[in-house]
Amino acid sequence: MRSKQHIVEEYLVAGARLGDRNAIARLATLRGPGLLRHAVRLLGNRDDAHDAVQDAWIEIIKGLPRLRDDRAFPAWAYRIVDPAGGAHRVKADQAPASNQRRR
Repeated sequence: MRSKQHIVEEYLVAGARLGDRNAIARLATLRGPGLLRHAVRLLGNRDDAHDAVQDAWIEIIKGLPRLRDDRAFPAWAYRIVDPAGGAHRVKADQAPASNQRRR
């Protein structure tokens, strides 16, 4: 049996797919903190993680029409954060040394 939270999340995913901004905002409130924790673990830096999650949300919103099963949203969103985090890790590694000291 699915929990009330899972049912609400599926409803929000369906609404977000249709462009409902309120549903998108509520999804971000619901899943954003977990995605940020995941990105911090990947990157080891909260600022880079925040940027990676913002980039991931853009990809998540663009990709919602391709998501076939609303129940798969959490795992799917985490998989989108992984490459976004990797892109930010590469940018940080390529930053000039003077730029890295400011972090």
